[in-house]
Amino acid sequence: MYGDWTNLIGNLNTWRRGGERAIHKPLLTLMILGRAQKGQSREIRYEDVHDRLDEGLRLLGPKRSTYHPEYPFWHLESDDFWFVRDRCDAERFPRRKGKDFPAGARVLLDGEAVGEVREEYWSQLVGNPELIKRLGLQLLNEFWPVAYHSAVADHCGLDLRPVQEGHHTNSRQAIIEAYDGACAVCSFKATLGRALVGSDVAYIHFLEHGGLDVASNGLVLCALHLAAFVWGAIGITSELTVQLSEQLDATRAAEQLVRFHGRTLALPSSELARPAPEHIAWHQENVFRAPAISEG
Repeated sequence: MYGDWTNLIGNLNTWRRGGERAIHKPLLTLMILGRAQKGQSREIRYEDVHDRLDEGLRLLGPKRSTYHPEYPFWHLESDDFWFVRDRCDAERFPRRKGKDFPAGARVLLDGEAVGEVREEYWSQLVGNPELIKRLGLQLLNEFWPVAYHSAVADHCGLDLRPVQEGHHTNSRQAIIEAYDGACAVCSFKATLGRALVGSDVAYIHFLEHGGLDVASNGLVLCALHLAAFVWGAIGITSELTVQLSEQLDATRAAEQLVRFHGRTLALPSSELARPAPEHIAWHQENVFRAPAISEG
């Protein structure tokens, strides 16, 4: 059952230059997977994805003098599972005479073009979150460095976290919004478009170990403090202060860890989004490398 999609994703007919491969088709395909994950329609109007494709090409791919969000919408037809039609009927969208695709995005916008995943392929995705996740990771691993994966998935509306009871929620975005994208420890914040740069969501009770996918189980942390939190070099107390493990072997250059020991986290205004005691207790028992250093 999975073979068809696995082969399709693995053999996307992408433009190449030397070792570089264009991200146009992978971006649109990830958006398609995101729609299937949410149970949305297999029909996509070009005007609904034009801006997001354009922004994705600018922020998540190689720097170019020009960007063409219309390319993947049209050229994905060469990969069997997708076709472009007029809004009003199932006729194929008219090609420009003598060309393989319409001339520019304006043709697709003015013509109200609609792209559609073929039913036989769409039916394999709907209600199959594990397949969607696996295909999404396959694309991400092939076309982007690991550091980009969260940003690309978020941009395309695809949730690649562990599936819990067959459902996905939107807690990741809720956590980012609650903390305004800033590290709860040091307040570092940097963005490029919609993407967080140098920070990410950290789950207090790890989802992989049965943690709940809720806002009160998450923090936004910069890369340094996220790594320290996951390894248990830092933790948070029931009073919502930062603590540093006595086991941490750090040089003077590690001041960005040491200086925050004992400080209160920068917390969301919403009580519902603040770290819940049961999640903190799990991290203390299972992750934090106790004891904490003394205040003195």
